[in-house]
Amino acid sequence: MRTAIVTKGGHRLRCLLTETPEERTVGLSRSKSVPADGMLFDLGQPLYQSMTMHETPIPLGMIWISESGIVIGAVPRARPFRAAPYQLPAEAGPARWVLEVSPQTFARCAFRPHDRVSVLLPSNL
Repeated sequence: MRTAIVTKGGHRLRCLLTETPEERTVGLSRSKSVPADGMLFDLGQPLYQSMTMHETPIPLGMIWISESGIVIGAVPRARPFRAAPYQLPAEAGPARWVLEVSPQTFARCAFRPHDRVSVLLPSNL
């Protein structure tokens, strides 16, 4: 799995990058810790994407990012093993990426809706 860089303000996060449907389906399921600085789900195009925690034993911060690099939604601490999906209201718009980080990284970076982030994919590094 390749890595991508997400920057916000003075924070630079090195994240594992999911690129295939299989990688996106597995994500951090069954993980006991967050690898690198997080995991970036590349949806390939803007989509209305929900995220589930039903097989994830650790809490996660989730950040939905638009194609233009705007945070359109965030969950600071998604509950482990929660069966109901986390999803944004339709008016938030579609996300191109979903970033999963530890709750501590979420707090340190202070992700908020309307923040601007930069996503640097391996081809742009």
